[in-house]
Amino acid sequence: YLIIVGGDQPAVAKLMNMKGHRGIAPCRTCRLFGCFCPHPSGTGGSYYYPLRAPTDWNGIPVYRQLRPGGHHYDATNLPLRSHANHAVHIANIEVADDKDEAQRIYGINGDSIFRNLSSIKFPQSFPFGAAHLICLNVVKKLVEHATGKFSAVSNEGQPYAIPSHTWSSLSGQLAAATTTVPACYG
Repeated sequence: YLIIVGGDQPAVAKLMNMKGHRGIAPCRTCRLFGCFCPHPSGTGGSYYYPLRAPTDWNGIPVYRQLRPGGHHYDATNLPLRSHANHAVHIANIEVADDKDEAQRIYGINGDSIFRNLSSIKFPQSFPFGAAHLICLNVVKKLVEHATGKFSAVSNEGQPYAIPSHTWSSLSGQLAAATTTVPACYG
């Protein structure tokens, strides 16, 4: 049975038949609604997704109402998507008078062929790729933080803090190991 479908974020959005990372409700795992940020030229713009909307944000009223309290999200209690509510949202889109608006609000373009497979659960069967979660400039920041070189947040007293002598030793061992790693591994 197929139980996991993977890819980068745009590919998975297409496989799930969702709006994707530029929509007002882009996340495949939660129902987070964005704030529209118009381009300075006055033409177009983009959504961004703060947990706390700016106090002067007037938003598009119908979309602003979709955010809890009109403004803020609790990071420990985001409105999660589930297999059941995904099916309800698709049904609502199919019967909506304004399908484009319903698709925009739900962040879903329509049904996905993967819903025909009983082993696939939306969104649980579509995990985020580790390469995109970890490797897009995040590793550098994590290392800086773990080694105490990330000035914005102290790691003092944290269990993950790596003393500089330990980091130097690990770096030396890694450099020495490169002579024994096959070239095909990069």
